[in-house]
Amino acid sequence: MKLVYTHATFTIAATHARDANDGLFVRRIPISVVPPMIECTRHDTSAQRYRLFDPDHWTADLIEAPLARRAWVVQERILSPRVLFFAKTQIYFQCCSFTACESFPGGRPLWHVHTGFEGPKHTGISPEEAWHDAAMKYNKASLTRVSDRVVAIAGVAERMQELLKDSYVIGLWKRFLPLGLAWDSYGGQRVTPYLAPTWSWLSLTGGIKQYEPSQQVGDPFIEIRQIHVQPQNPKHITGNIMPGAWLIAYGTLKPASLEEDARYARSRYPRYVWRCDGVKNNPNYHGSFGLDVVAVTGVPASEVFLLPVVTISEFDGSKAIRGLMLVLADELEDTYERVGSFAVPEDKSERLFLRRMEPLAGISRQGLRGRLEDSREHRDSDDDVEWERIPAQDIKIM
Repeated sequence: MKLVYTHATFTIAATHARDANDGLFVRRIPISVVPPMIECTRHDTSAQRYRLFDPDHWTADLIEAPLARRAWVVQERILSPRVLFFAKTQIYFQCCSFTACESFPGGRPLWHVHTGFEGPKHTGISPEEAWHDAAMKYNKASLTRVSDRVVAIAGVAERMQELLKDSYVIGLWKRFLPLGLAWDSYGGQRVTPYLAPTWSWLSLTGGIKQYEPSQQVGDPFIEIRQIHVQPQNPKHITGNIMPGAWLIAYGTLKPASLEEDARYARSRYPRYVWRCDGVKNNPNYHGSFGLDVVAVTGVPASEVFLLPVVTISEFDGSKAIRGLMLVLADELEDTYERVGSFAVPEDKSERLFLRRMEPLAGISRQGLRGRLEDSREHRDSDDDVEWERIPAQDIKIM
């Protein structure tokens, strides 16, 4: 598919169509696309002429149109060098360096910002930014067959691999892998049958949030030591993979417990709180978290582990350490799976890397939960205990 759309002279898109029966054309009043002209006087200046138009017409006609909700269309729009859009109100045209419509045949106003569908073919958009935007758009779109989740974006991944000169790792990039692992989920469902490991956003349906390389502060807190991802077809390394993919990260695990919040016990979608030594679950104080999968009933896991990954600079200027929330998947094999993500403000994160010298040091996993229960009664006196650095270890995540 990458070759088909990349080498097309231009692509015709029935953007307004709900399905194949709607066709390209719609009934409309042609004169309505011409912005009306008005004349008015501002302050003490002479009369000026202005055109009136809806600044959100691009969003309504293209970004939120029925066709844009289809996941397969994301790569079609990004890879095509030129697209002619037949929308509900008018026709639009977009190429590598120019965007126009019937309202503005000479080009759209300069204040226009990119839409997330330009892709690497467009001037002024870096490959990293293009991939970030493509992934965000892709996760908001829908697929008739969930089994297509990996292959429906494989064409974009293949093209990005050429531009980035980097290795594709099932939705992520090797060069930015620590940062790439720190994505957030808006609460979806794990895809079955197996399509991707839990540390890849392609293993979930639903919206995600990713962070751009420009948001990373300093070095990551983990080192990726080994990655095992086996494609089903060695000739298509951006396509479907074999079950059992994993990676080994060298970092620190902070034990914690996850519990249902009693205040929302009657809610259809329960809320949870997490607790661990020295880090409180309070967005306004110490930390917050999000689960990858929205659980309707029951707590996903009572015992979890926090793996700090990277420091992120938020758009409001604040800094937070973001990481993965893991559960022990197989005690004999010592493997973990991702169940969520967490964030701790940088200025409250010191104890995220520490453990009590007593009584937590050296206890077994079986005794962890009881120790956490005991520590709650003394959490106000955390400053009175001695802390030590949690030793780093190899962590195999499936």
